[in-house]
Amino acid sequence: SWYGRPQFLLEGCVHTYDPDSPKKEWEGWTKVKHVPIKAVVATFEGSWRKKVEWRKAGEKGSNVLIDIDTLSVVPKSVRPLSEQLPNESRKLWDGVTSNLLSKNYGEATKIKQAIEQRQRDIAAQRKAKNDEFVPVYFEADISSGKPVLTTAGKQALQEELKRQHS
Repeated sequence: SWYGRPQFLLEGCVHTYDPDSPKKEWEGWTKVKHVPIKAVVATFEGSWRKKVEWRKAGEKGSNVLIDIDTLSVVPKSVRPLSEQLPNESRKLWDGVTSNLLSKNYGEATKIKQAIEQRQRDIAAQRKAKNDEFVPVYFEADISSGKPVLTTAGKQALQEELKRQHS
């Protein structure tokens, strides 16, 4: 951007730290410039809309991590609304979307607020009963940082793949 802050800028670093250190100094490392140079293993920078490059610490040349321009767009495949469950995003928000497209902003806002209130009410009922939310398609434990499908999630994925290839 020629005016103001750069848009879509991406910069970061991969660093080491001592998890057993009583100081826990790494908790204050919220920006790349906060990380001590001796802890940096690699850096990366670029634009998440174009190209991201990485460089190993102490080396001059950079390597392409990802170049968005060379990637193909995967066509979207979505089941028709008539085949979706009531809580699936497109079906749930269809009234809002159609009203926005028709420029009926007031009606879209009313529907949006009703959806959000319904979700708050469900959460309040769950809390009052001391029921914990249990996801249907993914395991609740996300400590690994990776989504893990439940049996129902695996089944739904297999059914969707069959539907797409039939």
